[in-house]
Amino acid sequence: MSEVQSTLIKAFVSTLRRDLLIAYKKKNDLFNPFMFFLIVATLFPIGISPEPEKLSEISAGVLWISALLAALLAMDNLFRADYEDGALEQL
Repeated sequence: MSEVQSTLIKAFVSTLRRDLLIAYKKKNDLFNPFMFFLIVATLFPIGISPEPEKLSEISAGVLWISALLAALLAMDNLFRADYEDGALEQL
């Protein structure tokens, strides 16, 4: 592994560690997207159809879309501190 790759991996790991620590300190910020995911994944089949054949066709898509929308809810909380201190403006 080259020096550039190891530096990039270290930067990625440190950024990931920082973001997970921020999320861990604010447990409520993790709870809201998780509950949103559960609600969407539970209510979507009720709105479509209770037929098992139809649900088996769309279940993977519903789970992915629910997870992506829930992740969007958490993005604001992860980048708020960076925005307030001006770090995002430097990008």
